[in-house]
Amino acid sequence: MNQPNDHLTPAERWVFTELVEFFRPWNTWLNSLPPPVWHGAAVGLFVITAIVVAFIPRDYILRGAPDRNSWRDLRWWSAVALAPYAVIYYFLQ
Repeated sequence: MNQPNDHLTPAERWVFTELVEFFRPWNTWLNSLPPPVWHGAAVGLFVITAIVVAFIPRDYILRGAPDRNSWRDLRWWSAVALAPYAVIYYFLQ
Protein backbone atom coordinates (compact mmCIF):
# COMPACT_ATOMS: atom_id res chain seq x y z
CA MET A 1 0.00 0.00 0.00
CA ASN A 2 1.29 3.49 -0.84
CA GLN A 3 2.40 5.72 1.99
CA PRO A 4 1.94 9.54 1.82
CA ASN A 5 5.70 10.09 1.40
CA ASP A 6 6.33 7.44 -1.28
CA HIS A 7 6.76 10.12 -3.94
CA LEU A 8 9.73 11.66 -2.09
CA THR A 9 13.33 10.86 -2.88
CA PRO A 10 15.37 9.33 -0.05
CA ALA A 11 17.08 12.69 0.55
CA GLU A 12 13.75 14.52 0.76
CA ARG A 13 12.32 11.86 3.06
CA TRP A 14 15.38 12.21 5.34
CA VAL A 15 15.05 16.03 5.46
CA PHE A 16 11.34 15.88 6.31
CA THR A 17 11.94 13.25 8.97
CA GLU A 18 14.73 15.28 10.57
CA LEU A 19 12.76 18.52 10.45
CA VAL A 20 9.75 16.89 12.07
CA GLU A 21 11.93 15.66 14.92
CA PHE A 22 13.71 19.02 15.21
CA PHE A 23 10.48 21.01 15.42
CA ARG A 24 8.55 18.53 17.59
CA PRO A 25 9.34 20.35 20.90
CA TRP A 26 8.37 23.69 19.35
CA ASN A 27 5.13 22.25 17.99
CA THR A 28 4.29 20.72 21.36
CA TRP A 29 4.94 24.02 23.11
CA LEU A 30 2.99 26.08 20.57
CA ASN A 31 0.05 23.67 20.64
CA SER A 32 -0.21 24.24 24.39
CA LEU A 33 -0.80 27.96 23.79
CA PRO A 34 -4.14 29.46 22.74
CA PRO A 35 -4.54 30.36 19.03
CA PRO A 36 -4.61 34.15 19.63
CA VAL A 37 -1.03 33.83 20.87
CA TRP A 38 -0.04 32.15 17.58
CA HIS A 39 -1.60 34.99 15.60
CA GLY A 40 -0.02 37.60 17.81
CA ALA A 41 3.39 35.97 17.36
CA ALA A 42 2.96 35.92 13.57
CA VAL A 43 1.95 39.59 13.44
CA GLY A 44 4.78 40.39 15.85
CA LEU A 45 7.31 38.73 13.54
CA PHE A 46 6.07 40.85 10.63
CA VAL A 47 6.29 44.02 12.69
CA ILE A 48 9.75 43.15 14.04
CA THR A 49 10.96 42.44 10.50
CA ALA A 50 9.67 45.82 9.30
CA ILE A 51 11.37 47.58 12.23
CA VAL A 52 14.70 45.83 11.61
CA VAL A 53 14.60 46.72 7.91
CA ALA A 54 13.77 50.35 8.79
CA PHE A 55 17.16 50.64 10.53
CA ILE A 56 19.20 49.66 7.46
CA PRO A 57 21.15 52.76 6.40
CA ARG A 58 19.76 54.55 3.33
CA ASP A 59 23.21 54.69 1.72
CA TYR A 60 23.47 50.90 1.91
CA ILE A 61 20.04 50.41 0.37
CA LEU A 62 20.64 52.83 -2.49
CA ARG A 63 24.18 51.67 -3.25
CA GLY A 64 24.52 51.22 -7.00
CA ALA A 65 21.15 52.81 -7.79
CA PRO A 66 21.18 55.18 -10.77
CA ASP A 67 19.30 57.79 -8.73
CA ARG A 68 18.30 58.32 -5.11
CA ASN A 69 14.55 58.53 -5.59
CA SER A 70 12.51 57.46 -2.60
CA TRP A 71 10.66 54.80 -4.62
CA ARG A 72 13.91 52.80 -4.69
CA ASP A 73 14.09 52.71 -0.90
CA LEU A 74 13.79 49.08 0.20
CA ARG A 75 12.56 50.11 3.62
CA TRP A 76 9.31 51.47 2.17
CA TRP A 77 8.82 48.47 -0.11
CA SER A 78 9.34 46.00 2.71
CA ALA A 79 6.76 47.77 4.87
CA VAL A 80 4.30 47.83 1.96
CA ALA A 81 4.92 44.14 1.23
CA LEU A 82 4.56 43.06 4.87
CA ALA A 83 1.48 45.14 5.68
CA PRO A 84 -1.10 42.95 3.89
CA TYR A 85 0.23 39.83 5.59
CA ALA A 86 0.12 41.46 9.01
CA VAL A 87 -3.44 42.72 8.39
CA ILE A 88 -4.63 39.31 7.19
CA TYR A 89 -3.09 37.52 10.17
CA TYR A 90 -4.49 40.11 12.55
CA PHE A 91 -8.07 39.92 11.27
CA LEU A 92 -8.18 36.17 10.71
CA GLN A 93 -7.84 35.30 14.38
